[in-house]
Amino acid sequence: MGTLTDALGQRLKEQIRTGQAIGKLIKQNGAWSLGQAGEHSGVLLALPAFRLAEMRVTCESKPISLSMLAGIQYAPVASVVLGFRREDVEHPLDGFGALNPEVEQLNSLGTIFSSSLFPNRAPLGQVLLTSYVGGLRAPHLVTKSPDEICELVMEDLRIVLGVRGEPTFQHLKFYPRAIPQYDVGYGRFKTHMTNIEEQGDGLFFAGHCRDGISLGDSIVSGHEAAGRIATHLKKTT
Repeated sequence: MGTLTDALGQRLKEQIRTGQAIGKLIKQNGAWSLGQAGEHSGVLLALPAFRLAEMRVTCESKPISLSMLAGIQYAPVASVVLGFRREDVEHPLDGFGALNPEVEQLNSLGTIFSSSLFPNRAPLGQVLLTSYVGGLRAPHLVTKSPDEICELVMEDLRIVLGVRGEPTFQHLKFYPRAIPQYDVGYGRFKTHMTNIEEQGDGLFFAGHCRDGISLGDSIVSGHEAAGRIATHLKKTT
């Protein structure tokens, strides 16, 4: 998953600065100040909504409030990565993965066939599966211990994919605020971000709370934001 970002990093090299916390943005005399990151004609914010809401933004002595974005609800998710011997999985794994609808009353939200989608994800003769637990459907499940969560996933994999035996690899990662929920009325948040952009001050938004939660959505979001920024720069230079 890091192939694209690694390639961009190699191309931009010293233009990228990491490990620098920025809690406030100030625009004075036509330039945005980002502390140690210097001054710039425009700023693209691609943070989670709950981080955006914490930002203090001032444009030519006028505050710009992002606090309403704290109202965007995020669902907790546990990512469970399990490896198996190929002969211990009955399903051919000839696809992207499987989503588990609520009517099936399973523990997990679904499973991605990671080793079928990406190269070098599992040793020869083995497969790698990534399952997700929690979400707004079952947030209580992510409060269980890692071993308990993995066993819940194993129960589902035995039913859905015909998994036998025990995993040869196991890894769990918990994301307390993983996925923004595009509930009814979410448009007010997008409208707020769009209105700020259209003020023409050089502040832009992108990412999963702006244009959708999938990887594809994020790529499109970045591409479209780049177009808006290019248009802004043509007008101001």
